[in-house]
Amino acid sequence: MINDYCRFKEASNVLYTQNTFDFDHPRCFIIFKMTVPTATLNSIKHLSINLQRELYDPGRPYRTTRSLRHDEWPHMWDIIAGMQGLEEIRVRFRFPVKGWLGWSEEEVLEPLWKVTRPMKVFEIDSRRASGFRDEETAERAPFKLLGAPPKYQA
Repeated sequence: MINDYCRFKEASNVLYTQNTFDFDHPRCFIIFKMTVPTATLNSIKHLSINLQRELYDPGRPYRTTRSLRHDEWPHMWDIIAGMQGLEEIRVRFRFPVKGWLGWSEEEVLEPLWKVTRPMKVFEIDSRRASGFRDEETAERAPFKLLGAPPKYQA
């Protein structure tokens, strides 16, 4: 029985520390968080959030789709900000950030500022991001904004 437990711990360590966990919806991440112990969540090093078009209706850019509640996006970032072992975060928007959830680009990106620990990689890939309002904000941002005008990417 002890050997089985040791094998489980060893496999669990490899699973959570050496793989990238990819989520396509904030709710999926929130549910995942509820299914794993805190120590396991804290051992994850690589996280990818790949937001799909289903969360955005280009015909009605200022209307929230039914699949996402307004509180889920900031709640997901509360959880991510508390993950102690996290080293790499990549977020990809497959739609325009501005107008998502009826929010401005600044409001969409605001919860990401909760991540205050230094990361090896913290990138936001948005093909149509307008960028930071000034160079100082770009330098202070905990993340790099890809796809924004080169002047204020950080």
